Amino acid sequence: MDKMQKELNNMKNDVKEGIQKVGHAVKHTASDLKSDMKGAMASIEMKKDDLMEQYEEKKFSREIKKQMEKESKKNMKH
Repeated sequence: MDKMQKELNNMKNDVKEGIQKVGHAVKHTASDLKSDMKGAMASIEMKKDDLMEQYEEKKFSREIKKQMEKESKKNMKH
């Protein structure tokens, strides 16, 4: 009976150690994923800023073009 008790304790300890290893692996994986997501979010934010800047530049360009066309028509009438 004593031998069987030892075997059960060894199995229990092995399972406990295995679960702890899995827990550490999951924790590190989650940490890595969190870091990856932060990087991805920063990248998306930078892309958004670039796109907004391009949009503003195009908008400004269109406004200048309209203004120039308006001035041109105004000058042609005179």
